[in-house]
Amino acid sequence: MIDRAGAQIRREKHVASQVATVHRSRKKTAAGTNYMKAKKARVGTAKQARRRYRMKARHGMTPKQYEVMHKAQGGRCAICGKKSKRLCVDHDHKTGVLRGLLCNKCNSLLGFGRDSVEILEAAIRYLLEAK
Repeated sequence: MIDRAGAQIRREKHVASQVATVHRSRKKTAAGTNYMKAKKARVGTAKQARRRYRMKARHGMTPKQYEVMHKAQGGRCAICGKKSKRLCVDHDHKTGVLRGLLCNKCNSLLGFGRDSVEILEAAIRYLLEAK
């Protein structure tokens, strides 16, 4: 003999359990979303946090100090004068002294020239002779 009443009760309990689970997960998601919004407002995105950490670790400067340098240079590269929102922090590799802010291309130019005046002068002579 089939117990139809028992099966119906089990089905109703199962449905009620699923509804409660969905309700709880929506509450958690909403709470998680609010938590993440608050954290993002406080800390910023993960990318921004990594950038702040690297800037402090590599150059010993805060984002505020970077902004001061950026404004002092008029938001322009110290070599070519190209305007940019984000410039690379240039520093002397031997002493660690900050020299200024450069665009990516000018920063690469100095890096590939190994910060050597002789190498860069030789490159200038090469370009002038090739004309």
